[in-house]
Amino acid sequence: MNAKLSILQNAKESFDPYFAYTLSMKLQESALREIEGYKRKVLAYQAGCFAALAAGIVALLVLVVVPYATGDIHFSPLVKETGGSRLIAGGLIAVGLAVVLLAIFLPGYFRTRRYFAILTAPAGSYDSRALGRFLNALEGVAETTGVEAPYLAVLDGDIPNCMPLETASGPGVGITAGMLDADLTYPEVQAVMAHELSSLLSGDYLRMPGSFKFETAAYGLLAALALLSLISIAMVRPGHNSALTFGFAVLVWAYVLAAGFLIRRVRKVRGHDAVRADAVAAGITGKPEELENATTTMDTLVNKRKRYPFPASELGLDYMFAPPHNWSETPRAYLERRARELDYDLTRRNVGRRVLALQQSMDELSERAAELLASRLENIRKIEEDRSSSGDQDRGD
Repeated sequence: MNAKLSILQNAKESFDPYFAYTLSMKLQESALREIEGYKRKVLAYQAGCFAALAAGIVALLVLVVVPYATGDIHFSPLVKETGGSRLIAGGLIAVGLAVVLLAIFLPGYFRTRRYFAILTAPAGSYDSRALGRFLNALEGVAETTGVEAPYLAVLDGDIPNCMPLETASGPGVGITAGMLDADLTYPEVQAVMAHELSSLLSGDYLRMPGSFKFETAAYGLLAALALLSLISIAMVRPGHNSALTFGFAVLVWAYVLAAGFLIRRVRKVRGHDAVRADAVAAGITGKPEELENATTTMDTLVNKRKRYPFPASELGLDYMFAPPHNWSETPRAYLERRARELDYDLTRRNVGRRVLALQQSMDELSERAAELLASRLENIRKIEEDRSSSGDQDRGD
């Protein structure tokens, strides 16, 4: 067990300084395995992604750029007769592409940051006495695992929910003001807080767009690889066979696209896993039945009693303890609301086609959230059965 704790400690420190604590021996070995396996998987994907990007950059430098710069015309000189025009053209294309990509990327980036700010906006007022039991529950499960209790933020919103997220004080737990009045028993509140804490222990929480160091570095390397590839393509000598240049261009851009898909794959691997968080939470509290009760109660509060308006962005939906899947408005009502918020004339647009597309998005999100809820409950019940059968065997022994 000590070896496992050492492995987990190293993994935690490599992810986030918040987790530079030592987990208590009270945390069950099954929970440790869940966290360790996730961290090793993510680290392996990240290392592979960086290796692939670095290999592509080094290959282009060694095979194309350096030979040309040193006057070695064996493989990739710029044809002298062009007077450097190909290199200049490649550079101009690279700069133009960079400008286009920034023009496409930046508006969406700032839009996502604004939505993150809205999603994590602090509540203007709330019942501080009701907050006390959530603080006590979070401190209790943190003490069980041997870590310092994370920051607990009260977010604006009357619909009960919570999520692990990045706060001004570091990784923490956010609960809506409506969550304070949720019809949950204290053991159920402990189960919910254990679920959120388990996500933080894995480094699995909602980050502010642009604050994730891996993505920043990976996309920076990808941009360097793409720009270098454009210049390198312009430097390859076609000789008497133009297929050489064309084949080189196809090979290089296929590699660039593959690297981009690899980064997206890493993001997917690191995506929030509520089923794993439930498994770890059950190991922390030792009461999977309370986690099951809390999960079904929260789903009822979110999707039957209150119901969410359809969000302008999917950001954060997967991190919510009770993801919404029953919307409070129709596609047309949503479009009319957004038209008022953004101050534009809805009648000037193709409303019918947009309504159909939005209905499909609503249905897909609803189906995904409902499937996740079913998977979580199935997993929790399996944990209960395993625990019950283990208890029966212990009594028999």
